[in-house]
Amino acid sequence: MGQSSDVFGGHSSGLEAAGKKIDTVAQNFEGEYLKIYSVIDALIGSEWNSPAAEAIAKQIEGQRTNLEAMRDAIKGYANYCYRTSNRVIENEENIISGVSGNNG
Repeated sequence: MGQSSDVFGGHSSGLEAAGKKIDTVAQNFEGEYLKIYSVIDALIGSEWNSPAAEAIAKQIEGQRTNLEAMRDAIKGYANYCYRTSNRVIENEENIISGVSGNNG
């Protein structure tokens, strides 16, 4: 596309695509830390259990809320992209409606 379309185009599809990518990152991040907790849960209660292992597990468990907050922050960026994309579309539609209404 030419440069004039870059000046006036809001690129709502690019914002939506970015939102989807960021959302995927959030899901992958969550999957990874849930795997960690799954491994820890499996080890605690096994023959490998020890007081030291339990202490480490408790420290790692204490980080769960931080990891969940990080996941939520990443999802927040995805939602921002979605909302911004929708606003661009709404603004473009309002401009088109305004222009076509004035041509009557």
